Amino acid sequence: MQKVLLTYNYFYPAFRAGGPIQSCTNLVRSLGNDVDFYVFTRNSDLGLSDELEGIPSNCWINFENVANVFYYGKNWLSLNNIRKLLKEVSASHMYINGIYNIDTVFMPILLNRLSTKSAKLIIAPRGMFQAGALSHKSLKKNIYIAIFKWLIPQKSTKWHATDQQEAQDIKNIFGINSSIQIIPNIPSVVKPLGKILKKEVGSIRIVSISLITAKKNLLLTLNALTALKGDIVFDIYGPIKDREYWKECELVIDRLNNEGIKVQHRGAIKHEDVQETIEQYHLFILPTKGENFGHAIFESFSVSRPVITSKLTPWVDLESKNAGWNIDIENADQLANTIKKAIELDQNSFQLLTSGAQEIAQEFWKSNRFKERYKTLFNS
Repeated sequence: MQKVLLTYNYFYPAFRAGGPIQSCTNLVRSLGNDVDFYVFTRNSDLGLSDELEGIPSNCWINFENVANVFYYGKNWLSLNNIRKLLKEVSASHMYINGIYNIDTVFMPILLNRLSTKSAKLIIAPRGMFQAGALSHKSLKKNIYIAIFKWLIPQKSTKWHATDQQEAQDIKNIFGINSSIQIIPNIPSVVKPLGKILKKEVGSIRIVSISLITAKKNLLLTLNALTALKGDIVFDIYGPIKDREYWKECELVIDRLNNEGIKVQHRGAIKHEDVQETIEQYHLFILPTKGENFGHAIFESFSVSRPVITSKLTPWVDLESKNAGWNIDIENADQLANTIKKAIELDQNSFQLLTSGAQEIAQEFWKSNRFKERYKTLFNS
């Protein structure tokens, strides 16, 4: 059995950082009996300084009998302490998640490179090389990537991409000869088709669940709603990561509420509550500037709810699959017109979309042989 040290900024029960936490958690839950996982992460959640409730710092704890997790505290972090931890684990593989982090990316890779007994390096960028992600704070990121190229042993590093586009993003930066294995993220389990939500023409309940940042493009949705009429409810879930961006959103939210469209930010939501929450709405919306997977989008399919998203995720051709719509985020009017179509759906048309959404989720699970493919990733 291979011993794998998995590193990421956050791990369950943290949830505010969204999809990557779920990707890592689902991975260790699915392969924990086949791979000896050790997880190195911080004892906090995104944007919060408090430690995770009930989680002790600076020691190994058993996670559901499928992994050992080290949640480091505020004053623990140092090169020497990480060096000792790497030596103690003595992993065969180091599985780095994310790119732009000193604590769980840069320092572990540096110390592994300097070690006389280094682990094989696997890096999962988690969508951080997408054009939409690189365009934000681009100068700072370009400098970091230049240093990162020097840091990693490029000939022996293996990359984990979740789709063809992410593989191309890696090649664009690190060269066409990069060693890349493409395996989708392991998503949540698909729920059986349950009670269908009542849908009336002219009325709709819409939900969005994501980090609130420019990349997720919430403002585009809000602006589109200003052009619409009807009995519209739009609930927004997710932590506010970009305060300046949120201030712009609030201005439009106030206008919409004054015009009779009910818009509310309901705060961050734990992963275990996501499916049950989405089931209360007719439509999930995320006109993102790029996702390497989009866990929240899949969560919507998994509870038979259609989706409006951009063309910059793996979830494309939604209209032909009767599961939603892909819109051009450069065309402001297209999103408004697409939401209008959803508002005008009757019960029968809505139910066709719910069936199409569930079919996407079921087919994704059937076709991907997750366990077999991830075991190959860690056995090479």
